Amino acid sequence: MPEYLEEFENYFDLIDAAELKDKRVCDLGCGKGRWSYFLKDKCREMVLVDFSDAIFEARKTLACNDNIFYFMGDIQDIPFRDGFADFLFCLGVLHHMAVEPLNSVRKLKKFAPVILSISITPWTTGCGILRLFYLGFLWSGRLFVVSSPLVSE
Repeated sequence: MPEYLEEFENYFDLIDAAELKDKRVCDLGCGKGRWSYFLKDKCREMVLVDFSDAIFEARKTLACNDNIFYFMGDIQDIPFRDGFADFLFCLGVLHHMAVEPLNSVRKLKKFAPVILSISITPWTTGCGILRLFYLGFLWSGRLFVVSSPLVSE
């Protein structure tokens, strides 16, 4: 998965990977594990969760690592205790849910003190122009929202 390195570096530029050394990291909506691939050797333990069969692809891709746990499940109803992770990330997933991405992040904050979430969300201007916005959320005691227009029609 080295082909995703540049994209990974762009998404995770807010995170100091060295600080994850003794931490449990959770990848919600992990898909085939393309982001976990780059973090697997930088943290103590990883928890990967996905609703689809892609979780089995992630297990194949990351099979050489014994510090990774795989769960097939709904990220809107994850069965973990509050504070189970030190860092949680959810990239390109929450905009597929039936609720607003910001509300989803608020629900997830009980599971980890630091959350990184990036979503693409449609937004209609007062003129009826549809734009897609890249929304980035980093929760670390406070919520930072960063948005930039990607597409305008």
